[in-house]
Amino acid sequence: MASIRHETLVQVAMQKSGALLSRALGRLIDRPLGPTRPLDPVLRPATQAEVRPDGLMLSSHGSRPIHVLIEVQLRPDATKARSWPWYLALTERLHQAEAVLVIAAIGKATAAWARALVAANHRLAACAVVIGPEDVPRLDSLPADQRTAESALWSVAMHTEHARDLPLVDAALDPAIAWQGDFESRQEYTDAVFRLLPSELAEPLRRRFMSDTATITPEVEDLAVLFRRVYGELGLEEGLQKGLQKGLRQGREEGREEGREEGELLSGRRYLYRRVRARGLILTQEQEALVEACRDPARLEAWHDQLMEGASLEQCFETADTAR
Repeated sequence: MASIRHETLVQVAMQKSGALLSRALGRLIDRPLGPTRPLDPVLRPATQAEVRPDGLMLSSHGSRPIHVLIEVQLRPDATKARSWPWYLALTERLHQAEAVLVIAAIGKATAAWARALVAANHRLAACAVVIGPEDVPRLDSLPADQRTAESALWSVAMHTEHARDLPLVDAALDPAIAWQGDFESRQEYTDAVFRLLPSELAEPLRRRFMSDTATITPEVEDLAVLFRRVYGELGLEEGLQKGLQKGLRQGREEGREEGREEGELLSGRRYLYRRVRARGLILTQEQEALVEACRDPARLEAWHDQLMEGASLEQCFETADTAR
């Protein structure tokens, strides 16, 4: 199953307003592309098992449709030498249109590996481009008027590896940035920032946002509660929301369990909705009501995994009565 970090970066790469994606595609195509929209990335050849790139978007080049494949690489993977050319060929055959591939490679070593693979394959060299750390400026080096939600998230993904990089996270959490981009709320944006971090940065952030001796302002309280919800999926301590609000031990004990349960459900629903959007699907009112009514995080995760594997919405929710 794809990691939280991997899934979040796929979501960032597929934002409709993605300036970085447009610049990367400019290396392959001599004119700007038109607006983009997500498609179901599951490719179903007639005589073989289906395959699935990380993402697929439809755009245009003048009057010609262009299908943009998205692949996120957190580390080198030798199997991509076979799968990437196959994704391109299959997309062009199934959709009867030109296809290009954008590879988001996290870390300098992974980016160097991806570029070498692309250069060594004549098919990829003509229609694939790699986005690596050198293509993404650090957010804390940009002037204020260039700090957007998109640039912040790409910067966090590409440049946060050690505790010394936490000032960059500070810059990304600036409330002035959070309302930009394709996010429904500031909390959703902040959620994405945390999910893009390597898991080894969890402990320094836990100490910062969850210290009992910290000054609890409304801003810090909001981030602390959100952080517990996000990293609860990685096995870190959660809850204490009421303790932060009241400063009382009793409130902390009550908030621990409530925050854990609500955080798991919130995260599960968000990731399910994101997977639905990434595949270009639309929930019916009844299906959306089932998701909101579900109180079982394992069931939400199971629906998400079924969609990841190419199941239809009808297949996912055919046993929905068990989720109530």
